Amino acid sequence: DPDGLRLAEAAFAETEGNGINLMGDGTLTLGGTGVSSTLYHLNVTSGTLNLNGGALALTSGEPNPPGAALVIGSNTTSASMNVQGGALLDMAETGDAWINGNMTISGAGTSWMLPKLTTMGMDNAAQMIVEAGAAVSPKKQNSALLLGFSQPGTLIVRTGGSLTTTMAVIAVAENVPSSASVTGAGSSWTVQTDLNL
Repeated sequence: DPDGLRLAEAAFAETEGNGINLMGDGTLTLGGTGVSSTLYHLNVTSGTLNLNGGALALTSGEPNPPGAALVIGSNTTSASMNVQGGALLDMAETGDAWINGNMTISGAGTSWMLPKLTTMGMDNAAQMIVEAGAAVSPKKQNSALLLGFSQPGTLIVRTGGSLTTTMAVIAVAENVPSSASVTGAGSSWTVQTDLNL
């Protein structure tokens, strides 16, 4: 259904409490114009999840996996999440996001309200792209970005994308290659307090 949820072949999604776990190699699409949903957590173990329009709020306030509100990938599988089409991913009331795969936030009107802590490269290599006029920022709380926690992490802000974090650390672990780049007219990354390299 284009106005709700679509599950592609070879993907398997199960509900767990008030959350979703996505497994398999397929694609799950959530969203749609005017669609608004609330989940406790979202775990994209493998495959691809698209949030295409609409609004999704995650509410878990627990500080670490398996309690993190958003987990993408694992130590054995990579996964992808795309926030696009003017969608809102609202984690303004949550604790953690753990990215062990690829996350792309793309398009004018698309936004991600950050949790308290976003960790990239905890269990697997991670990449986050903010592009094409999308905006990523905290709303009601301070927000830290840890890049390259124990596996490589790459941050790319381009083509008019904007990212704001309260603080950030690039290459948390020694000898783990991590990088951040901001390119293109109108692109920006604002760190409100401390940037540690």
